[in-house]
Amino acid sequence: MLAILFKEDQISATEIPKNITELYKKFLDVFLNKWDKSKGISEQFKIAQKEFVLERIAKHMHDKGEKSITGQELNTLLADLFNKHPIDADSPEDFIRMVCDRTNVLQCDDKTKSFKFFHLTIQEYLVSAGLSNKDENVLLDNLYDEWWLNTNIFYAGRNPDKIGVLDGIIKGKIYPVGMMDKFMFIMHTSKILQAAHLLDRSKRESLVLIIVKVLNELIGDVIDAVVNDEIPTMKDHTLLDIILWIRGFFVEFLSSDQFDESLEKIWDKSQKGEIEFSDILQYCLAYCISKKKKNPDYLLNWVLETNNLNVRWYKIVEVDIDVMKLNAKEKKYLKIKNKSKRNSSYIQEQFKERLKKHYSSITGLKPSSTSQ
Repeated sequence: MLAILFKEDQISATEIPKNITELYKKFLDVFLNKWDKSKGISEQFKIAQKEFVLERIAKHMHDKGEKSITGQELNTLLADLFNKHPIDADSPEDFIRMVCDRTNVLQCDDKTKSFKFFHLTIQEYLVSAGLSNKDENVLLDNLYDEWWLNTNIFYAGRNPDKIGVLDGIIKGKIYPVGMMDKFMFIMHTSKILQAAHLLDRSKRESLVLIIVKVLNELIGDVIDAVVNDEIPTMKDHTLLDIILWIRGFFVEFLSSDQFDESLEKIWDKSQKGEIEFSDILQYCLAYCISKKKKNPDYLLNWVLETNNLNVRWYKIVEVDIDVMKLNAKEKKYLKIKNKSKRNSSYIQEQFKERLKKHYSSITGLKPSSTSQ
């Protein structure tokens, strides 16, 4: 894409796309020759028609969960479109030949006599380009479905200042219940929200708070599942393994620069007691903000000012500050270092033991009968 932009004398570097939706739009423009200055107005209408038909083909395939379409099915679909709309082509076959031979957006497999877009993301982009406000319920209903994720992201990127699908989340039209749905909710909502990069600050904070609350619930679900041996790949995880895994998940999906302001406001509310989170979630918040701002005070203050906090967190915070090479206030840093040193044997023993043994201290609950 960059090579094309800089090769063309008439195209300024300001044409570089601002987000992934703009990137794919320009990419399709290139393939459909929209940048060819020799094309007249009539040719521009033909390009718009091609886009219209390609969007309908992509939507038909995506609704069926398919990456390809048979030649016969494609001909039937195009014949129906040509009957309903004034498409400037002699026949469906003529249109297919024109799109496949001249643009390569749609490719034919001669062996199977089927057609597919040369990359699935092109199909996903075209689906999003053909959607309107009335279709947002489809995107909301499929929020947990990986198949619809990129389409949701592309759609949000089309109008990054509009609420779109995210409005349904704020209004509580969808809220995850099961553990896997919570995983998908966090991952997908985070990515869609990043695509809507011009969204109103207050709405962004509301959405980030919802994601954080769902993650707080998910932490409990994951701990229960590990303790009850319901996740085979994690059954031998130690207490420290679980803490670091959750921290990694938090950073992966909530450390975007776009979320910094919202996370700080959420942190302030949690420290004032306006929102209650688990120790692990509070640690993840403090860790993420300290790391982004290169300021250890969030971690230090959390450890030193939280009542009845297990001593394990002193060692974790001490190591975090050392690893991130943060410039900590000597008095506070020495306080946590001395406390972790005095309890080093106990802490190291904790870190080596399986999560089940520390269920109560990490959740504040008693383990279920199946995990005893």
